[in-house]
Amino acid sequence: MTLGKKQAEAAANLASGMSRLTTGICVGINWTSYSAKVNVGGGVVDMPMAGDPPVTGDKVLVGFLGNQPVCIGPVPKPATGTVAGSPSGGRVTVNADDGVTYTVSYLSGYTPVSGNRVALEWSVPGGLILGAVSAESVPTGPTAPSVPDDTADAPTKPKTYSRTFNPTNSGSYRSDSGWWIDEVWSADNNVGAYFYGGQIDSSIPDSAEVLEIRLYLHSIYEFGDKPTIGVHTLSSKSGAPTVTSEVEVSGGSGWKKLPTGFGLALKNGTKKGVGTNHGGYHKFSPARSHNSGALYIKWRK
Repeated sequence: MTLGKKQAEAAANLASGMSRLTTGICVGINWTSYSAKVNVGGGVVDMPMAGDPPVTGDKVLVGFLGNQPVCIGPVPKPATGTVAGSPSGGRVTVNADDGVTYTVSYLSGYTPVSGNRVALEWSVPGGLILGAVSAESVPTGPTAPSVPDDTADAPTKPKTYSRTFNPTNSGSYRSDSGWWIDEVWSADNNVGAYFYGGQIDSSIPDSAEVLEIRLYLHSIYEFGDKPTIGVHTLSSKSGAPTVTSEVEVSGGSGWKKLPTGFGLALKNGTKKGVGTNHGGYHKFSPARSHNSGALYIKWRK
C-alpha cells in the first residue's frame, strides 16, 4: 500500500468515528435497559439515555459518540407561556413561548385563568404549571464586550437550515357534520388537516430557498387508492378546509416527500398547513400522537 493510500485510509477511519449531534422524536422508553426508542430521520433506533429521560412524543437531542447513538435528553422547552383556556380534568391548555400549544397539569394551589402568564416545569411528564408570574423576566448581569466585525466587507455565503415543525392541532372535516374527529382521514367524504400555529411562516424568511419538505404520517388504517396530500389556508378548525395542489403519496406510516412548492406557500404564509384531499380510505394519527403530522423543511438563506 502506498503512503498516499495509507493516509487516505487513516483519514476515513478517523472521520467514521467523529462525534455529531442531531434531533429525533422519542417514541418509547425501556426502563429495564434504560434506553430510549427514537425516530431519527424516519427510522426508529434503540439507544441508551443520558441526562433527563424524555417522555413519548418529546423532541430529543441525539449524540453520536463514534458510531454509538445516545439520547442526550429532551430538547429544552420554554419556561413560560400563556394560559389559553379553562382547566378540565386537572389539565389546561397553554400557548408556550415556542409557539406550540401544550396541555399540562398544574399545582393544586393554583387555579389557571385564561390569559395568565405562567411559569412552566418540564421535568414532570407532560409538563406542569408552577403558577402565574408576577412580571416578565428582565436579563441582568454584565454586558459582553462587542467583537469587531472583520467580515463586514466579505461576501455573505448562503447557509442551510432545517427544522421539524410539530403540528399544534388536527382534524377531519365532513360536509354533513363539520369537524368531527382529531384523526386525519383521507376518504371520499372526508378531508383532513394538520395545523401548525403560525410556526412556519414566522420561522422561515420569505426570501429563503426551500430545498426539501417531508411529512411524517402514522397510519392507523389503509385501504384502496393512495392518499393525496396538499396545502390549506386554515389556521384552526374554523370553516370548511380547501386543500389544493394535492399529490399522491404512499400509504402506511413513514416520511412522505412533498413538492418544494409546498414549502414556498407555507413560508410566505399564503398557506397555513397540510392536509388530505380524498384518495383511498386512510386514517392517520392526530397531532401530538406517534409523531404524525411532523413537517420537516430544509431551506437555504
